[in-house]
Amino acid sequence: MITSPVPVYPSQLDTIKSIAKDLADLIGEEVGSKRLSAFKRNDYLANALGYKGYPDLVESTKFRALGDKNETLSLFHGKGLSDSIATTFAGSVPGLTPEAAANICKTLAAREAASVRLSELKHVLGNVSREEAEAVKANSNFNMFLDDESFNPISYDGVRELNRLVEQSTPKNDNVEFAVNLSGVPDGVKFLISKHPVYVRFVKFIQSQDEGVKFTEICSNKLREDNRKWKIGAKADTWSKVKVTPEVLSEWERFSDWLNGFYPTGRVIITQRINTHRWVSMHTQYAVDDPVNYARSRLSASEDIELFSYLLRE
Repeated sequence: MITSPVPVYPSQLDTIKSIAKDLADLIGEEVGSKRLSAFKRNDYLANALGYKGYPDLVESTKFRALGDKNETLSLFHGKGLSDSIATTFAGSVPGLTPEAAANICKTLAAREAASVRLSELKHVLGNVSREEAEAVKANSNFNMFLDDESFNPISYDGVRELNRLVEQSTPKNDNVEFAVNLSGVPDGVKFLISKHPVYVRFVKFIQSQDEGVKFTEICSNKLREDNRKWKIGAKADTWSKVKVTPEVLSEWERFSDWLNGFYPTGRVIITQRINTHRWVSMHTQYAVDDPVNYARSRLSASEDIELFSYLLRE
């Protein structure tokens, strides 16, 4: 048990009430009863911290106001405090055993660790660059503080914070941009693509839009080092100052779904950035032994069958 009251500052009173509520929730689940009233749970926690009751704790904070630095309050890191909380609640709540109370404190200790780490993360990463934030995110494990029994959504707050930092520092384009890259693609394939009704419809629709929506067809004749590795590339980028309309997105989905039907040939790559700063690549997984023949068997239009065969041949 602790021998003197734990110092609590005015800025930490909300944390005290939040921890008391978390304790009451877990205890209620453990003993199968209603959650402890705010009066009881706040008083029990204040007792565990060395005070006569919650009013006594609140009164004590007034004398520490000048030294208040808005620091995070951690109650479960030290074994003495955690034991005092478990013992106090076990002795005050009917049906709550000391072992169960100790396990509840362990659960809250894991949550507290994640919260402390997140607070440090926000402080340290307040002015990081987009590249630095991406690097930290790619090499961090935000679930490292949690086990199956103490899982809490706060573990994802770190990811959300990094996403916010990256998004905030990623400039938006002036236009909504769509592009099809046919560079290095054999002439026979280019011809079939350019005359295909799905492609023609998509290009005409995008080009008919108001200013702020752009389409580019890239057809560089420059050969790659290994021209056998050519691919048909399609890209959509709506991370823009211009708001993309549902009609434009619907047309892109129609076109990209069609093009993705040729994915098993290994000749298609589709990337998009739809209403987010993050790029993603489209892939298709087939639960069959022969995805190429399976995908080809699903085609019905003669233009699609001919194009599929050309993509495999070249």
